[in-house]
Amino acid sequence: MERTLLCILVLSGVFPPRDTSSLRKRLFNFVDEPKAWADARQHCRDRHTDLAAVNDEEDLVNLSGLIASDVPRAFLGLYRTWGWTLTDDDDHKEGEEAYWNWGSGEQLKKELHCGSVGEAGQWFATNCSVSLNFTCYDASKTAPSERFSLGPDARNWRDAQSYCRGRYTGLARVRNRAENEQLQKMARGHRVWIGLSGTDWAWSDGAQPSFTPWRPRGPSAAGALGDCAVLVLDSKPVAMSDGDCAEKLPFFCYNGKQWFFFSHFLLFTLNSYGSLLYCVQIQ
Repeated sequence: MERTLLCILVLSGVFPPRDTSSLRKRLFNFVDEPKAWADARQHCRDRHTDLAAVNDEEDLVNLSGLIASDVPRAFLGLYRTWGWTLTDDDDHKEGEEAYWNWGSGEQLKKELHCGSVGEAGQWFATNCSVSLNFTCYDASKTAPSERFSLGPDARNWRDAQSYCRGRYTGLARVRNRAENEQLQKMARGHRVWIGLSGTDWAWSDGAQPSFTPWRPRGPSAAGALGDCAVLVLDSKPVAMSDGDCAEKLPFFCYNGKQWFFFSHFLLFTLNSYGSLLYCVQIQ
């Protein structure tokens, strides 16, 4: 005699990302404790992984679904930061590490949004309307000594960028210490503009944004409203806007590992002695 036993096995757990993308779920947490953006980020890093990053429409739905009360806005992990106006597509070496040479605390000066190189080779956050000489970069040149050119006169950052883009590739991007020293020598003791701008957006975990559902007007100009992104939950549809980093708002965190949930049925066929004849998995 045979008897059949239907066993239902339901499993869930944390696994590293796999190709089963439809099953992955990023775990978000809503923290209804108003904090400034920097304090919110520290809270998330202490208790979770980081402030929440939004990768697609499903993430937006999941975040808004965490709100039980009437919360109009909450911080995300997106913030305005420094970056090069020349992209990796303009000139990039595989495996090249990022090089930075900021003067002490300079990259934190959010009210100044253009980068310059000083007499000692350190970088400074500078008022974009100031007239300085500048260095252009030509990505078509193969010899490092030929890639940089000193501008003919002093201009504000925007005009300097226009000049360089019209004749070369753009304002200089500094990739390593040797190039920084080369610019320093060319400047001959003067401060010069480089292609560093404090208007880029990045996630606080270091990822570059590929999905940015801004409100129709988009983010404001650097420094106009703020340098930290908020999720506007009382808009239709839910969207992002820029906000004041010092304002105290609730916020979203995320946990770094992605979960995927699965369930399946195992059908065991046993003989009268309890020995397993065969097993069929039903998914």
